[in-house]
Amino acid sequence: MLGARLKQLRKAQGLTQHQVAETLGVNREAYSHYENERRKLTPHTLTVLAKLFGVSTDYMLGRTDKPHSNEREFIETHRAMLEQLQDSISAGRLELDGRPLPPEEKECLLIALTIARELHTSS
Repeated sequence: MLGARLKQLRKAQGLTQHQVAETLGVNREAYSHYENERRKLTPHTLTVLAKLFGVSTDYMLGRTDKPHSNEREFIETHRAMLEQLQDSISAGRLELDGRPLPPEEKECLLIALTIARELHTSS
């Protein structure tokens, strides 16, 4: 199953075996062995390929039919909410227990949201 998924994902992205092999730092023949299931992927190689193809390792291993991990789905689903929250904080419209949020708490919240956004864009 893994070999078939590798081949399907590679073709869906319009990549050749040679191009994927270069990304992994192996020759085309070695990569071909992965697709033909004559060679096992190391956990590191599996992770690199999952990032390259934009899918979860669970999807590649056939553990799920959903290409993306739950974490990625969570971030995508809540991205707009995080942006609205950040806008509210910046505009001073955020309250806690009916009182405006103190400036130092606003700053901490903005930092946390910035980190969350950076993590999302780097994944």
